[in-house]
Amino acid sequence: MRTAEVALLLLVAVSITFARDKRAEAEALFARANSALGLVGIAKGHLSMADVRAGGVNQPKEGTFLMAVLSDDISRWEINLPGYSEVVVRNGKRRWTRRNAGFTPLRIVRLLDALPPRLEIKAHEKVERVTEEKFGATEAKCVKLGAQSWIREVCVDATTGLPLRQNFSGLQVDYGGYYAFGDKQFPRNVRVREAGNLVAEFSLDSLSTDLPDKSLFDPLQDALFCDDLTKTKPPVPVWTPDPYYPEAVRRARVQGVVVLQTVIDEQGHASNLVVIRSLDPSLDGEAKAAVSKWRFRPAMCGDTPTSVEMKVEVAFRLY
Repeated sequence: MRTAEVALLLLVAVSITFARDKRAEAEALFARANSALGLVGIAKGHLSMADVRAGGVNQPKEGTFLMAVLSDDISRWEINLPGYSEVVVRNGKRRWTRRNAGFTPLRIVRLLDALPPRLEIKAHEKVERVTEEKFGATEAKCVKLGAQSWIREVCVDATTGLPLRQNFSGLQVDYGGYYAFGDKQFPRNVRVREAGNLVAEFSLDSLSTDLPDKSLFDPLQDALFCDDLTKTKPPVPVWTPDPYYPEAVRRARVQGVVVLQTVIDEQGHASNLVVIRSLDPSLDGEAKAAVSKWRFRPAMCGDTPTSVEMKVEVAFRLY
């Protein structure tokens, strides 16, 4: 075997070993964080939400939040904001949802996902690197995870192992002021930022480690029912005609991407379209007109179609 071939094989072997070491380090950091986080009892807190559009709410609102946990797979949460309310009960693979709107606003979904966070490396993600950083006076370790079209970063306290920040899909979630009870920790403060702007915040008011009344976890009446949470699927676009590209705008060489927030209902139709990243007034309107005609295979929870809020991108490119 030639020297160059031997060198190449050695380089490949070193690269594979380095990748495995990075993944093992990231998995160890996440396992430590998850073992420290948890709740068995009732947490009550204060919510501040910006621009929650469900139920007619379109201004920043203050509200309350309750999370009751009996075990890892039995829980209940309640959200009450002016113009919006939601109660969710989970028992194993089953979930009941009762709300006064056709969907859960995306920012509320993000906030719920962060209370408390569960850190994991998803099947399609690759550990790009693990770095040491500083958050003020706090030493941190940050894991950068890459997928085909996006990057996610998770930072944890190097001393305690507790999560400090997550960055993903244009959002930044910060955790602070952990409250210790027994051998577990729960964040007092969770803040969600979008494009640098604070859009959602949770502040812990009280936490009881007493086991909650088990009737809290009874099935909800007049609620949406998901029979198997292990079989959830996101919406899938099946027909996405291109938007109209006005000739005057094209001649002005305006191009780029319009980002919309929309609800995909149980029939796969897009509605409640809101521009969250503008490109040009006329192109914003054409993007909304195009997406309103798009068709999706609806999101599924087990065998049941369900409506969800999601972001979509509409590209205008000069060729």
